[in-house]
Amino acid sequence: MTIAVLLLFSLLALAWAVYAETRRARPAPPAPRPLISPQQAALQRRLAEAARLRRVQQAALNQRARALQVALLRLEQAPDFRRAASFVAHAQQVPLAFRQRQFRRFRSRLVEHMAARLAAGEDRRLLVQSLTQLVTGLGIAAFEAAYLCHEADRRVAQPPPQPTTFAQRLQSLKTDHDQRIHGIRQLAGLDPEVREQLIEAEQERFHETILHLDHASEATHETP
Repeated sequence: MTIAVLLLFSLLALAWAVYAETRRARPAPPAPRPLISPQQAALQRRLAEAARLRRVQQAALNQRARALQVALLRLEQAPDFRRAASFVAHAQQVPLAFRQRQFRRFRSRLVEHMAARLAAGEDRRLLVQSLTQLVTGLGIAAFEAAYLCHEADRRVAQPPPQPTTFAQRLQSLKTDHDQRIHGIRQLAGLDPEVREQLIEAEQERFHETILHLDHASEATHETP
């Protein structure tokens, strides 16, 4: 009888030890996730949607700013300023400070293009009108367009000496191209993608200019 009781107690002790070990090995249950109210969930959704809309709007602004800059880089591809003024008109949501910086950056090129078109015999009234639209679209007072026209008139009256040989013209174009690339690279706060696209546009403009220069040189030396 005593042996049976001892055996029973031994079995109970073993069972308890196995149970305790199993309890220790069992992973603790995960902590309950905090519950949020329907109002908090709706607020989170509104915030996420607002952030998405801001990203979309910023991308659209970057696209318009890029198109504006490319149009100013390619001024010489149009006989007046209407094309560039059209891109500027579509970029009115681009920050004013950015547009005004473009005027300061491209001011000398506006004068050069105005002088070139006047010398080519283009309609002065249309040139002045489209230039004024461009300048005011960039957030600059209209009288600045009159100043640009005055500078262009002086250049037409006293044109700068032009390179005479093909090598000189080529070197002049290369110097101008290098200065433009340097200016684009030095622009502060410019989106890297925008910067690369502006550089590509300038490279394309330079190559087209070189091709035209080469064709002009061939025409000059053509013999009957």
